[in-house]
Amino acid sequence: MTKQVINLGTAPTGTGGDTPRTAFTKAQANFDELYSIKAASGANSDITSLSGLTTALSVAQGGTGRNDGLAWGNLKGTLSSQADLQAALDAKSGFGVGQAWTDVTSSRVLGTTYTNTTGKPIQVTLLVGPSSGTDVATIVKVGSSANLYGSYSASSGRYINNAPLVVPVGSTYSVSVINGTAAIVSWSELR
Repeated sequence: MTKQVINLGTAPTGTGGDTPRTAFTKAQANFDELYSIKAASGANSDITSLSGLTTALSVAQGGTGRNDGLAWGNLKGTLSSQADLQAALDAKSGFGVGQAWTDVTSSRVLGTTYTNTTGKPIQVTLLVGPSSGTDVATIVKVGSSANLYGSYSASSGRYINNAPLVVPVGSTYSVSVINGTAAIVSWSELR
């Protein structure tokens, strides 16, 4: 059967167009044809892998335009439930999605190297309180980068707030001070 087109008539009133009954009859016939084609091709339970797909299914046809089974940021694995899909999307989602600020002050020590093992980039921000010396400065190191100098305090007791820094997945990071001593006032991470 060919597509049955509903005559909408002349705008804006629809004069000369199909009656509602005729329009819905045509729509029903179009849907019946689509469902009969789907039923004839099965419920897709016979598709267990896309490895044999030789011609890409275009986006216009409801596919991804690829024939290797990869389309959403190279997601791999079995997605057998909504929870699996959500977990896969969360793993590939942008910075800050599915992450929350966590106060890690009690588990951090200046001069100690930590590793980002979260599977996502994290953001680190901290406040340091110098307890001695003048021109006390923080030094931040991420991975093998050169030292990134933070703010400094001209006198004891004046807080040093470091600019937030992003630590890539798997990278190490540390914060230390020079020209005196200081204590961590707060250390938070977006993880």
